[in-house]
Amino acid sequence: MKRIILATTIAAATLAGPALAEQYVCETGSAMGYTYIPEMDTWIQQAFEDKRRYLINTDTLTVSRFGSENNLFDGDDCSVTTTGFLRCLPYNNPNSMTFNPELMRFVLTQHGYVLGDETPFEPLAAVGECANLGG
Repeated sequence: MKRIILATTIAAATLAGPALAEQYVCETGSAMGYTYIPEMDTWIQQAFEDKRRYLINTDTLTVSRFGSENNLFDGDDCSVTTTGFLRCLPYNNPNSMTFNPELMRFVLTQHGYVLGDETPFEPLAAVGECANLGG
């Protein structure tokens, strides 16, 4: 995973421009959740092969999928806690993210189940590590 983050960091640093000091690239290391099986009318616990990458900007308080210009969370959804964590808890979106810039770790949760969705919004929790794009 460290090689992927290093390669992604170099690529992002080339594209990100002068606002590097407050940007991080993060990659999911592990994800666990539930998948709905319609034939059995039940949910089963499952590990997910989730290698998604995210770009976190602590200056603008935004989180996007790496390579996408659309924000998953924006400044209205996110805030910095008194302990320095970036917390994204959107009012109209059941997903959430917490990022610790000191330990360079994040947790992302996806709660599609509460919306009445079975797929592709399986409920899951993902954890991962980040790299600072700043110098």
